[in-house]
Amino acid sequence: MPQEMARRGSTWRPDSYLMGVQALARSLLAAQAQHPLLVMYTPDSLSLEAVAALQLEACQLLPVERYVPAGHHDAGQYKLQLYGECWNKLRIWELEEQYERLAYLDADMLVLRNIDHLFALPPGFYAAPDCTAGRQSQAERDACPLFSPERPHYFNAGFFLVTPSRAELARFQSLLAAGAVRIGGYAEQDLLNEVLHGSRQEFSAPQDTWRPLPHTFNAQKGIRRHHPQLWRQHWHAVAVVHYTDAKPWQEGHSDHAEYQDLVQLWWRVFHSGRPALTGGSAARGPPPPAPSA
Repeated sequence: MPQEMARRGSTWRPDSYLMGVQALARSLLAAQAQHPLLVMYTPDSLSLEAVAALQLEACQLLPVERYVPAGHHDAGQYKLQLYGECWNKLRIWELEEQYERLAYLDADMLVLRNIDHLFALPPGFYAAPDCTAGRQSQAERDACPLFSPERPHYFNAGFFLVTPSRAELARFQSLLAAGAVRIGGYAEQDLLNEVLHGSRQEFSAPQDTWRPLPHTFNAQKGIRRHHPQLWRQHWHAVAVVHYTDAKPWQEGHSDHAEYQDLVQLWWRVFHSGRPALTGGSAARGPPPPAPSA
């Protein structure tokens, strides 16, 4: 399972997602995952100390070159400027000689339930719908991909199942160079959605169209704000929590007040592996309480 050190905070510094990957690794261990966590990173995103720390977590480390998308698109339109770093996850398509299939997870995720069974799904690209609209009106709610009556029209690229293919990556690059795809506020996520949507025959054949997973495999914490009833209804089945926007390790963030139980859950998982790795030294963050649904 690959994991890219995506730099998504409002400000970035080396190792800023280290704690996220550590917690992710510990959550996979607790879920008894049978596949290793492959950490894909650009050399300037991890210090030597961080690399050593992740090796203690039994992660496999894979340094990669920064991915520069072809063509001329305006990076200034990204919702966050640092979403430009998320292009690096496309390097996963280069790993066809090493892996038949990979599950990609963002560094700001926790795995709460074993997801190994996803590798037995029929061939294809799988992802969960994105939560793009709030609860201010029925029309807004209906516009959210979570409530699409048919196949959702947009997925979140923080979690997906993929068969690596250099030819597919070359196709992405060719479409970008030709200016054939619309890149908006979400960088590589916009590319993948447009190319794999299946609505434009020149982009993809039917067999290349993305296949939806339940949103419980990418439960963005914002779903609870926008669609609280949906969150309560399905919390018991959530396999992967996605800590979009404010990260749990960003202590004192004003956004945490609304998600205290989820932040405490993250810290509980983070602390679960820390004593054995640090010799029992004092850990940062709040004490590890029991999780709340």
